[in-house]
Amino acid sequence: IVQGHPKVELQGFFYEVKNLKADVMTGKEDTDALNLTATLNASEFYFSTDKLSVSVIVKAGDKSISLVRIDVIAPSISAKAHDLINFTANLRVFNAKNDGNDVHKFEILSTDFSKFLTQLNSHPENIDFEYDRLDIKCSQLKIGPKTIKVNLDEVKAYIEANREGLKGLLLAKAAAKMAQDLPEAVHKLADKIVLPKNRWINAKAIKVHTRIDQFKNPQGHGNFGVHLPLNFCSHTHFDTYGDACLEKNPGNKIKSRITMAMHSASVKNIQTMIENGQANIVASISEDLFTKLLNTTYEAGTWNNFLKKAKVFLGPNKVRARLDEKGGTATINIDVIYKNEWFEKMLLTFSHVRFSLVMKASLRVEKNETGEDVLIVRMVDVDLSDETF
Repeated sequence: IVQGHPKVELQGFFYEVKNLKADVMTGKEDTDALNLTATLNASEFYFSTDKLSVSVIVKAGDKSISLVRIDVIAPSISAKAHDLINFTANLRVFNAKNDGNDVHKFEILSTDFSKFLTQLNSHPENIDFEYDRLDIKCSQLKIGPKTIKVNLDEVKAYIEANREGLKGLLLAKAAAKMAQDLPEAVHKLADKIVLPKNRWINAKAIKVHTRIDQFKNPQGHGNFGVHLPLNFCSHTHFDTYGDACLEKNPGNKIKSRITMAMHSASVKNIQTMIENGQANIVASISEDLFTKLLNTTYEAGTWNNFLKKAKVFLGPNKVRARLDEKGGTATINIDVIYKNEWFEKMLLTFSHVRFSLVMKASLRVEKNETGEDVLIVRMVDVDLSDETF
């Protein structure tokens, strides 16, 4: 009795996944961390190996003989289509320390590769298959008085006529190899992701400090929020005090009129907008942020030329921003002091005039002349009413 079985081997391999996109949803509610479910899809795939070997091993008695060995040299498969590779991962974002610094780290809780390469396997016609050449070796098998010979030309012609079989074989090997390697690679990648909570952004006029304070999913509706407080320092203050400039900068020390009730109403409005499909991302920016930004630009000296030309300087209240009505503008109150000239002192009998300059201003992110995104505060109107004066 002669028994035979195929044997498939890969020698060296390389694969590449491109255009990887993730759809992220929040998972179960957690007070200490943010749980996410990410569905990852890739639209471009490439796999190659130095050699794919297919052997037909025949066992006659105690002997095993390679009756046919087919070496496919430098085979490769590639494909471009939507949702070629699909898998999901459940991950957790949590607070941690890294070298003494506050950070967010990522942990993969579980992965699901059950739908991995489903599109590739179900639509092999979309896959391009190439190889350099075929090397075929055939042996003779003698059983008793009979000798089994394999015709080399017939084997080669059969393979050339049935390229789909070789392509399917290489794809199966690629899928098995990637399904084996990718879960571990995903876990290792997550372990390397460290997101600092504190970060400085170097703007032209000032320095901006951001802190990813916490992630929240308070309502459990599949959305999450990020508390991202911003503070500012002039370059001079930062060079002198470093991180301590946040406490030293007078521009950051303002008395807020925003209550917890106002903040809660804002958060509720954000949640409603997202749930109703009015927006995918909503940012709630308080008037305190505008006030700190404007005062820090004043401390940085960006107002000097304007104030000098107007022959005024700012009073102790400096600048206050108010988001007191709907629309695309804010109300800016500037505490202005005008120092009288000598002849005005003679007529008015006092040395200076202090008044509040009330203006409407827009805040926009626009492109500057070099193509960079910059934040522009543009004055659009001045309130000259008798009531204001």
